[in-house]
Amino acid sequence: MAYRLLADLVLLIHGGFVLFAILGGFLVLHRLRWAWLHVPALLWAGFIELTGWICPLTPLENCSVA
Repeated sequence: MAYRLLADLVLLIHGGFVLFAILGGFLVLHRLRWAWLHVPALLWAGFIELTGWICPLTPLENCSVA
């Protein structure tokens, strides 16, 4: 049960990261300071998506499926 809760927590964090990578540009338009977090997040998300690699968080999330 604890593993499932931890996997769900990782899923929520991962989802938040994905939303930040996609929509964080709006925060950068509002406050330029967000660029220090958004640019690396966007580069990482783009790299993972374009190369077809699996994000390191995905196997942790799959623990909740079992």
